[in-house]
Amino acid sequence: MLWGYSAPVSDGGQEKVSNGSDPQVWGRSSTAAVLDHVWGLENFRADDVIGALGLTRSIALQAVDSLIELGLAHETGPNTTATARKGRPARSFGFRADAGAILGIDAGGRAMTAIVADLTGTPLARAHLALPLGSDALPIDQAMRRESVLSVADEALARAGLRRADVVAVGVGVPAPVNALGESPVDSTGFWPGMNADLHTNLSEVFPAVRLENDAALAAMAERGTGIAIGCDNLVALLSEGGLGAGVFLDGRLVRGRHGGVGELAPLDHVDGVETATGLGVRIEAWARQRIATGLPDSHPWTRLDPESPSAADVLASAQIGDPVSEPLLRQISSVIARTCTVLRNFYDPEVLVVCGSHARALEPVLRLVRETLAVDSELPAPRLMASELGDEVVCLGAVTAARLEASRVALPFFAARAKPRPACGPRPFRARSAPCHLLARPRKPARVRLAP
Repeated sequence: MLWGYSAPVSDGGQEKVSNGSDPQVWGRSSTAAVLDHVWGLENFRADDVIGALGLTRSIALQAVDSLIELGLAHETGPNTTATARKGRPARSFGFRADAGAILGIDAGGRAMTAIVADLTGTPLARAHLALPLGSDALPIDQAMRRESVLSVADEALARAGLRRADVVAVGVGVPAPVNALGESPVDSTGFWPGMNADLHTNLSEVFPAVRLENDAALAAMAERGTGIAIGCDNLVALLSEGGLGAGVFLDGRLVRGRHGGVGELAPLDHVDGVETATGLGVRIEAWARQRIATGLPDSHPWTRLDPESPSAADVLASAQIGDPVSEPLLRQISSVIARTCTVLRNFYDPEVLVVCGSHARALEPVLRLVRETLAVDSELPAPRLMASELGDEVVCLGAVTAARLEASRVALPFFAARAKPRPACGPRPFRARSAPCHLLARPRKPARVRLAP
């Protein structure tokens, strides 16, 4: 049968159908191509597959039947909506999103979040795990991180009524550079390998397929897959949580670099007016503490904030241009974002630049000021600057997107291994068959012999 598969060309890329002459190779590649095409489709016909992939009808139907046998597709009944024509109605099929599950995990330094989704990426359940205070302090307890990732994964699976055996693929994001092999380089403090904690190897012992990425890279995948920049081929996602980091797509491909350091923004230490890669939330809270300490008008909404630990969300909620207390803060933030975006724009020339993170929506008034600066601050055309709508789940949703891509890569061998083995079929016994009556031999008439005169 047609259980083989071929790896995708790139993230979101269309798989090529082999034109080899080997029937088995052709069958495997065509089944993989059909699966890639119909993934997530609730309803499709053989004609849709034939038109998109250029397969013959017999090969297309054979591939679809293979997917049905594996449990990845099902027949939805005859298609009665198509243009009426003589003969039997065309068969109609659908992808089975519930055939398995995928898992996305945001393995942050202070908390972890897991989302269980069906094979199309639709979330089914969530779980959140706050890590012990100081868990991101050096040296990093890597064993604790590995245990925590499995713990939050198991909790999310339990809430969805699923088990580890139901999971086809896992995506994980960590706050560290990650190369294409899931490895992080060793930095001077040991923070990066500590955050990585060899999670790729650890999880690969439990789940069929694992993809480990930098958290900002997954934020870019989320925005490109389900967020505000769907389908954008040249995209930079600026993730602002504890620190600033960037996820970069150029010409439709995720860019990592040799060691995964493409999105690392430590060089911002050398940019005047930015000075550090510290996240926007941390800066906002620090600036608000300083301003509250100097005294506020009795009627100002910031008087209701905790003077020792004001939350960035509460600070931004009551800040506005025109307010003599909060406007300087907003302009400081806009200056940092504008200078950071100018660096990213000149390095990567993106079409869209998305500010991501838990405070992104609240920053929209600030981004209006930033857009004015970007419009005049470079020879290159300004990118569209947008605020993410995915909130603090952006990394986890990107991990789900990564898991979905991995699932499509390994689905055929995974479901073939899970399918029940068929009984061995020996050769059919020979049975003599009678020929039709009109082919039975008839006695010949004796030949007439002419004698010579």
